Amino acid sequence: MLLFESHVCRVLSVAVVPSQRRHGLATTMMRTAERVAQARGCSGMRLEVNTRNLAAIELYRTLGYKVDGHLPAYYTWGDDAYSMSKPLEAVHTPSAVSSGAAASPA
Repeated sequence: MLLFESHVCRVLSVAVVPSQRRHGLATTMMRTAERVAQARGCSGMRLEVNTRNLAAIELYRTLGYKVDGHLPAYYTWGDDAYSMSKPLEAVHTPSAVSSGAAASPA
């Protein structure tokens, strides 16, 4: 689940059924989310992850996310979270093709 906040895409939730973990599904979802964010003009991604979720933290680090904050008692049950973020490269689109109208010399 993604939330677009101005030029930042926030990842609200990523989930993979336990029996399907370690097959690259979360990596595929995150890379797809990044492409969607880039296509929508976002310059960065951000997310929060439970400090106890070592597998997710490692996944995000592998994908280039950096811890940029610690959020004490972030979750309603009291667990802490890390704030993580990653800059995105701008998507370069080909320049618009002229509609056939020539510019007149000045």
